[in-house]
Amino acid sequence: MNAADIMTMRLVTADPGTPLLDLVRLMVDQHVDAVPIIAEGQLVGIVTHDDVIRALASRTHATAALSDEDRRIRGLFAASLARPPWSVGTSQPTCIVDEGVVHLWGPVESEADRRALVAMARSLPGVRAVEDHMSVLRRGDAFDRPHCRAPDLP
Repeated sequence: MNAADIMTMRLVTADPGTPLLDLVRLMVDQHVDAVPIIAEGQLVGIVTHDDVIRALASRTHATAALSDEDRRIRGLFAASLARPPWSVGTSQPTCIVDEGVVHLWGPVESEADRRALVAMARSLPGVRAVEDHMSVLRRGDAFDRPHCRAPDLP
């Protein structure tokens, strides 16, 4: 089985300037959980159902436009992630900024990554506070669960 065998054929897209409420309506009306964001014919991102929930949970006024200062802080965070050591296969959380408060969401590889990301966000000019909503990925044996029976050995 390939991706082509299970993918949705009807592509629903939006542009980066689409208001959040319009994006939510699009997702609900079209019964999709993710919307690719296209600018000048190029894929520039994707907004998922989880991204919408995170935005609503993080923002005081979720439907209001991002302030220039919040947009600047988010840009600084993204630029910091684009440089080593973050650019080399490490954790890259979702960052939502609301009135100078940085909200970090998503899985991270380790507790050390979590602490470093929070410290990096706190160091950015204009950041008033950092809210850590990240979770550390649990690695290990897939059968290391109380409800999973170990496979029978041959």
